[in-house]
Amino acid sequence: MRRVLFCLLLLLSLTGCSDKELKEEEKVKLETISCKLINEDPSGYTTSSEYNINYHDKYVNNVVTVETITSDSEEFLNNMKEYVSSIYETSNEKYGGYSYKVERNDNKLIVTVKVDYSKLDLITYMSDQPEFNNYVQDGKFLVSGAIKIYESYGAICDNNSI
Repeated sequence: MRRVLFCLLLLLSLTGCSDKELKEEEKVKLETISCKLINEDPSGYTTSSEYNINYHDKYVNNVVTVETITSDSEEFLNNMKEYVSSIYETSNEKYGGYSYKVERNDNKLIVTVKVDYSKLDLITYMSDQPEFNNYVQDGKFLVSGAIKIYESYGAICDNNSI
């Protein structure tokens, strides 16, 4: 019996953890900071934006944005849908890292965008947007930079944890 137990312990110690267990340990728990912004335009539409900055340490992993544009003008919402789709498609082709969904719901256009900074071509992006250079360190987008950018647009961020 001792021999069997010894052999089992030896086998377990030699094989270690399975790949599945290692992958679970390698996963990083991301923290989230939310920023919110509401704009009412004099021409009759409202834009509500929520930016969820998902990060680890001081670097942004991704940002998920949900923008809701409300208007009584069908023409305006249809034009915005085409415009927004074109912008994000072009950005994804040029920089990578963008995924998005555009939905119409009555008098609302709901745009959900995820920018994955691990897939984004930061070099090209920084070349096109030089002000972004101030918010990149070691080739990664800083959480403090994301907050500064959204707050410069007028958003209110719950950045008490930074």
